[in-house]
Amino acid sequence: MNISEKLLTDKEWTKFNGDPLIILKFDPLFGSRVENGIVESPNTNEPYASITFERFSDSDKSFIGFITHRDDFKHLWEAFQNKCIIAGDCVIVIYWTAHNYKFKIIQLISNLLLKFTGATPLPKCIVLCISNDQLLFTVPLNLIPNEDVQLNIKLMKPLKFWIPEIIE
Repeated sequence: MNISEKLLTDKEWTKFNGDPLIILKFDPLFGSRVENGIVESPNTNEPYASITFERFSDSDKSFIGFITHRDDFKHLWEAFQNKCIIAGDCVIVIYWTAHNYKFKIIQLISNLLLKFTGATPLPKCIVLCISNDQLLFTVPLNLIPNEDVQLNIKLMKPLKFWIPEIIE
């Protein structure tokens, strides 16, 4: 596996905005975990996890991204506990988005924070659990800013999905 880049800040992640990313590996960091639906981490100043992923359109390059939002970590944790992942019958696909928030004011604040600070404190990962068979028919489907994300996700027929509450 050829790791071409490591991504920590939201500004570094923006090149993947709306692209389907296939998660190859999920590694909780510093003892981070989810217990009884609550994220526990001994050090909240560090990323909760790292993920190794590739773009659906370019499987020759792999990337490592760091998960810095509690809700994104929780959704990935739950996805990787899924029985079909353990059995190898499905894959986890995420969409990283900073442009599909429900409210215009949140979208404006997110855009300003990304532009001036390179980060935003909002969750950004839509997590999908897709069967290996369905993956061939549904991905790549890029998310379009200001479009109905829920409809796009349902068209992909995931086995299960997690969408942060503030993303439409």
